[in-house]
Amino acid sequence: MFLSKTIYEIETKYETMVMIEFDKKYEAPALARGLGLLKIMMNGKEFSLEELAEKTNAPKSSLLRLLDTLQQLNYVSKCEITKKYSSSKSILEKRILPRSEIINNLPTIMASICYKLSRSVEWYVLNEVGMTLMERCIPHDQEVQVRAKIGFIRKWATELEAVSCLGYAFRNSKIEGAGKLYTVNEKKDLIKLPNVDFLKHIENARSNEYVYDKHYNSNGIRRAAIPILNNQDLLGILAVAEHKSFNHPIKGKDLISLLQNEISNQ
Repeated sequence: MFLSKTIYEIETKYETMVMIEFDKKYEAPALARGLGLLKIMMNGKEFSLEELAEKTNAPKSSLLRLLDTLQQLNYVSKCEITKKYSSSKSILEKRILPRSEIINNLPTIMASICYKLSRSVEWYVLNEVGMTLMERCIPHDQEVQVRAKIGFIRKWATELEAVSCLGYAFRNSKIEGAGKLYTVNEKKDLIKLPNVDFLKHIENARSNEYVYDKHYNSNGIRRAAIPILNNQDLLGILAVAEHKSFNHPIKGKDLISLLQNEISNQ
């Protein structure tokens, strides 16, 4: 057996770091390294060769051979413009959990995210009126600052925020009319969103499979959310709610990364 590098993840409050351990042995070290590369890219992000070399502490020449092989097998894609690598869509789709599994694991998933972030975690499901809050997990060490309660409905054709935006993007019925989006001013006034911009937001949500609010709403809350899909059918939306009173706000993309990693690790 050969000395190989085992990639494992250390999840912190702000990001997932990939570290290297040198005391593991495998019968097929190249296979272990290839699977390690896939695990790094399972969050859907793009990585340059230099970034992958830094994360794995492996020679670039070895990584290139592994990446070329993974590309031939259609497990990895390379953008010819940015020269960055990412998991192919076919691999990412395998992260989707069947309905029974996601429902069974939902309390554990939400509790884990809530503990790691010290933020409220919410689960919404789709109905004809809007997105209904069905489950919520609140940090025990903080005052309740998110007012939305179980049964609250984020109705269509009102405010366009992270949860409703994903609801529009993945519901099967026809999209009609623009929503409203919070402005950046201190009063947090609602302004009418032009239909062309509304449709652009929906298309971006469908393409990215995540949305995070850039600004706090009138209640001082902003959310980051991802859809949970089963063959493109929307099972529900998992969201993290953050209050403006937090001394150390977490970037929206970092919240999204943790949500995605939590689902992919199930």
